[in-house]
Amino acid sequence: MKNKAAKPMPGWMVIPVVIFCAIAAVWIFLSAPEHIEDENGPDNYALHTITDGDIIKGEYGSVGGPEISKSILTGDTVEFSAEKFTGVADILWDNLLGRSDFTLSLANFQVTGGNFKMAVVHEDEIVAVLTPDLFVDYRLDNISGHVVLRIAGESASFSFAMSQSEYDRHSHAE
Repeated sequence: MKNKAAKPMPGWMVIPVVIFCAIAAVWIFLSAPEHIEDENGPDNYALHTITDGDIIKGEYGSVGGPEISKSILTGDTVEFSAEKFTGVADILWDNLLGRSDFTLSLANFQVTGGNFKMAVVHEDEIVAVLTPDLFVDYRLDNISGHVVLRIAGESASFSFAMSQSEYDRHSHAE
């Protein structure tokens, strides 16, 4: 029995593969937003480019975070932080089928640079903007539908924490 050498791929088949790879690379590169620099100065954290409409839609994309970690000391705290976060990201959400309450408690919420907004979105409306503080409690009573805690940043540096049990009570990205 004779061993036949493998035939090389015809040249006309290489061209579509190269074109496909080039299109995929361009799409991946263009789909992530670029960092938006802080245009307001160091003491003004108001968003300059990202709008409330972008926050409500949640389709802006993001780069640079947030990083999610569990407290090493206690193990019962989930900490969120980022340096130079740009874009819009969901932190947690609930799809409430019947009338229910949506509650949220944050600790050590601080913004140290860039522009930043943390909002609670119910259906197609921002129902609350949470401001940095040592403790932040929020409650939305007797509602149904989709509720999401969403952040938006333009080169933002921020951090906040919540209890592990509270984090587990809501849906979130893994």
